[in-house]
Parts: sequence; structure tokens; C-alpha cells
Amino acid sequence: GTSKCVFRKHEKFMCRRCRYDRCLEIGLGSISCAEIILPSHKNILQKIKTHYAYSVSRRLQSEQHLAKVLTLNRFSDNEDLFMCNIDFFYLNYPFI
Repeated sequence: GTSKCVFRKHEKFMCRRCRYDRCLEIGLGSISCAEIILPSHKNILQKIKTHYAYSVSRRLQSEQHLAKVLTLNRFSDNEDLFMCNIDFFYLNYPFI
């Protein structure tokens, strides 16, 4: 705290006051906590919801495409449920 601390390249622990004064001296401005804008909780939840909806949509398109290519039979005419076979399973889940 005497403003006479020596700054060395490889020493990262030094007097906080001297480090702060040095930062101001070389042109770095101080930022108060009030100026820092943190992302709100709603934004994160909205991002998760959006990405999840996109993922589900992509998965549904992929499954519908494979059902057409492999000519899978439906359980019922009014539903999008197909009787899948082993080919469908391995093409839809290639990481297994």
C-alpha cells in the first residue's frame, strides 16, 4: 500500500492498491458492479426452450424421412406412430 511495489512479469500476487493504481495509469477504466449487466434467468430458460423445440423438430423430420425411405407401417392411420425395425433404429441412432 505504499505505491512503491515492484511489478515483475511472473509475479501475480502484488499489493492490490498498487495493482489498481497501475491499471488506471495504463488506461484501464474502473467498472462498478452496477454497470455489469448479467444475463437474466428468463433469457437462459428461453434459450433452452428454443433450442429444445428446434431439436425436437429436427428429430421429428428425421424420423418421418426414415419412415418414408424404409416404408414403415403405421400403427394407426390417424397417428404418426410407426412400427420401426432394426434398420430404422440404427439409422436414427448412429452413435450406438
